[in-house]
Amino acid sequence: MAPGSTVTFTSVPTSITKGSTGTFNTSETGIPDASTLYWAINNGTTTNSNFSAVTGSYTATSGAGSFSIVTLTDLISEADLTFTVSVYQDSGLTILKATSSTVNLASPSGSIPVAIGTGITIGGGITIG
Repeated sequence: MAPGSTVTFTSVPTSITKGSTGTFNTSETGIPDASTLYWAINNGTTTNSNFSAVTGSYTATSGAGSFSIVTLTDLISEADLTFTVSVYQDSGLTILKATSSTVNLASPSGSIPVAIGTGITIGGGITIG
């Protein structure tokens, strides 16, 4: 890629509900058509287990690209979690091109409220915490 090439996020979801998919759109300048770019999740308060994949790739075509991140649900109601996504020029994730704004990962409605650190007994005498 040419020196001075840039990637800019043009659309970032502000919030994604656990179990849903979020789409991220980018624009590219100085990057050859049909180039492969690579993305990686940067956990804020999320963990890798919140996502079906934490890295991936997409193709930039005519100065634009798009990729989706699939989140997983755990049915636990908790405060929103946060993460960002970075785009890299290389598969080794060493040449950073852009980082998104912060995305909230929200619990779905109908989740089970759980207070971490307290004992909870589930049917059959199984105790958590």
